Amino acid sequence: MSDVRVRGNSRKKLLLCIDDHAEVLELLREFLEVSGFSVLTAVNGRQGLKALEKNPVDAVLVDYDMPGMKGDAVAAQIQKTQPDVPILIFSGYAADLPARIHSVADGVFMKGEKATALLAAIRRLFRTPRKRPAVRASREAVRRRRAS
Repeated sequence: MSDVRVRGNSRKKLLLCIDDHAEVLELLREFLEVSGFSVLTAVNGRQGLKALEKNPVDAVLVDYDMPGMKGDAVAAQIQKTQPDVPILIFSGYAADLPARIHSVADGVFMKGEKATALLAAIRRLFRTPRKRPAVRASREAVRRRRAS
């Protein structure tokens, strides 16, 4: 995982990227860092959830089609424990996405689109009001957020 970097008085937005393909994660990390973000990476949903527990991220980008824990299950877990963190699901195949995807994610990005479209989708996460239904966080999740 990459270290969080601070420049001047303003902190870069910290993104957590979760994808089961290490080469995709590396390209994504490099592109997003050059674009002005700090990036943490995880190679599966469980590792991503652990990283999220330890790091106050600004948004999560998660691949939909991963072995073990699909992206919508990761997003649903994040929604329960940290409902204020926006989530962007990305996929190579729109037909694979379940109908409930918009109830657990704030946006969807199709792999293969232009890099500028990805940056626009990420920036929309920070400008657009929450679209997915709010889920009350558990008391433990609220305590963890306050302690960090």
